[in-house]
Amino acid sequence: CELPPPTYLLVDEQGPDHSKSFAVAVEIDGERYQACWARSKKRAEQKAALSALKDIGLIVLDDDDRLVYREPSDTPSTGVG
Repeated sequence: CELPPPTYLLVDEQGPDHSKSFAVAVEIDGERYQACWARSKKRAEQKAALSALKDIGLIVLDDDDRLVYREPSDTPSTGVG
């Protein structure tokens, strides 16, 4: 299961110019995932990508709260890809 590259969408920004926060959502293969907030666009993109990978099932938290990559063949079908 190979996913196409993600598209990052700036969905909101708040705060004064010197202290903005950004909400970024990820879209993969036409499906938009939940937006994440951060103090920089780059960090918001990273958080949104991580959240999308969790939603897709490609990464999970183990019993010690560490991120673990799941092989696509072990991942339940989500209709993506």
